[in-house]
Amino acid sequence: MASQYKNATGGTALDIVKNLPSASVDASGNISMRGNTGVIVLINGKPSFLDPATILNQIAANDVTEIEYITSPTAQFDPDGKGGIINLKTKKSTAAGFSWLVNLQAGLPKS
Repeated sequence: MASQYKNATGGTALDIVKNLPSASVDASGNISMRGNTGVIVLINGKPSFLDPATILNQIAANDVTEIEYITSPTAQFDPDGKGGIINLKTKKSTAAGFSWLVNLQAGLPKS
């Protein structure tokens, strides 16, 4: 699945998750697997304390090298991940420098 996005421009890791079998993302960015909420998202095997949709929107799709997803986690995983676990593995940086992905959203109040 990640190989589809290897040369993608403009996509994010959240776009990849939206296309995973058994996974869905609602309008609020809540991720579920097989209809179950409580999905844990790991980046390179490590949890993030940020909202999963927020962190996934900050990772460019072409930086994802592999995706592991477990729909029925075993007891070795945190019980909070009863909905499933998604582990995105990213490219290892070989050059020093910075990479930025900016996501700006705006809206107007209803009058």
